[in-house]
Amino acid sequence: MRILCGKTTATEVMSVSALPEKLERLQQQLRQQAGSYEELLVIKEGLSAELLLRRQASWCLAKMGQNKVREQEVYELLLTLAEEEDTEIRENMLWGLGEVAGSGDERALAVISRDLSSEETALRGMAAWAAGRIMKKLNLFDETLIQKLKTAANDPAPYVRKSAAFALENLAEESNQH
Repeated sequence: MRILCGKTTATEVMSVSALPEKLERLQQQLRQQAGSYEELLVIKEGLSAELLLRRQASWCLAKMGQNKVREQEVYELLLTLAEEEDTEIRENMLWGLGEVAGSGDERALAVISRDLSSEETALRGMAAWAAGRIMKKLNLFDETLIQKLKTAANDPAPYVRKSAAFALENLAEESNQH
């Protein structure tokens, strides 16, 4: 894959056989820069590929959200992963939703609320973090989510307890400022 000025060319986006290499390169690029429309096309392609490539693509999508690039498009793509069965992909989706919280709406809160009750520790922990992040950014104090965060603060898994405590602490600080 050729890189021109740190960007993927449109021709390279269309080459399916190079998808694993493109996603690997994209992960490296996103660690250093924001992302572009062409790179979003690679991610879209990766989200419909085999499991390992979908995992890479979901990480790239969340990272693009963290980089605050094309937030509405990233948000919509993240929501398409809500029914994904793979824990790693859903964890990346939750991370991304927390990062693009300002673009969020009730759909994100519904996904996060559901995953706060997941059997998977990683999903409960990331959902707790994302819930706190979204509610703080949107200055929204959803009583149902706050109650779920309080329940998560007593979770048997330390990661979930820590994430929930962090979210509740941030929400308490935010409510004290208003």
